[in-house]
Amino acid sequence: MKLHYMKTHYRSLVLVCFCLLLSSCTSLLYLNKEEPAVVQIPEEIATILLVQRYDASLLPYKKERKVEVFRDGARYAMEAVQQELASDTSFQIVLADTSLFLHKPAENRQITKEKARQLCREFKTSLLLVLDTLDAYMDQTSVTSEKDEEGNVSKTADYSLVVSTKWKLYTKEGELLDEATLTQSEPYSSRGVISGLLAFGPAMANAGKAVNRNAAITAKMYADRFYPTKLTGTKEYFHQKELAQAAEFIRLYEWEKASELLVPLASAKSNSVAGKAAYNLAVINEIQGNLNEARKWAQMARKAGLKKAQFLLADLSQTQ
Repeated sequence: MKLHYMKTHYRSLVLVCFCLLLSSCTSLLYLNKEEPAVVQIPEEIATILLVQRYDASLLPYKKERKVEVFRDGARYAMEAVQQELASDTSFQIVLADTSLFLHKPAENRQITKEKARQLCREFKTSLLLVLDTLDAYMDQTSVTSEKDEEGNVSKTADYSLVVSTKWKLYTKEGELLDEATLTQSEPYSSRGVISGLLAFGPAMANAGKAVNRNAAITAKMYADRFYPTKLTGTKEYFHQKELAQAAEFIRLYEWEKASELLVPLASAKSNSVAGKAAYNLAVINEIQGNLNEARKWAQMARKAGLKKAQFLLADLSQTQ
């Protein structure tokens, strides 16, 4: 049976209306949600052929030292994705000889449907993963000015190194299963700006270690596409006075018990109580995946005059 190695990423979420929390009108419910892997593999054990199509020798740079930076970056990316996937017993990794695509004419470097099918058949693999391209450059992120005691102004330009890799995944039938360009950057250095002109950026030929490091990170980012992602989110709900008992059931994730108490309250004579009860019912149904029911209760909360319901309806309209 295939082992699933869950790679957990926590997305930062914008917390709503801090003043409401301070006034103890609402509480936050913390929820764990799992998103399926971007790349779905039907086989129990997938055999993957790794191929580097990117050829740094084709770059239009005269300095071999600069070309070497890109060549090494591609090597680090290939090694990183290999190590990441090989650590999972669900995958068997096969490395193709780099001579397959490097230093070949352009027409021989294209991966057509037939070429992908041929490679999988030749190496007896179910998938073909290709490092298609790699790019690296210096990006001027900001320019800061400082004035000394004599009134002279000096400017400093800050640079970040940006590395991106493009990956393509083919099935043994030659169909393109997945394609992604992944980017990673890091602050690199600062340079003085001379005479109000743009500063000369750092030389790529000296950025080898940083390129290797970030190329490897993008490779691991691609490997993550084979795994489910666990997310942590928050939902706000009302808990005061008449809603207190139902709110306690919400806190305990007892959706049915909470709903039984909230449905009558959503028809209360007090618009304040009715709106907040309907809002809580909308939240419960959204969590359970009953989006049409969630929209119905959110609309009722809005009709009762609850302004927060407008924001919930906006969120629900973006959810399929």
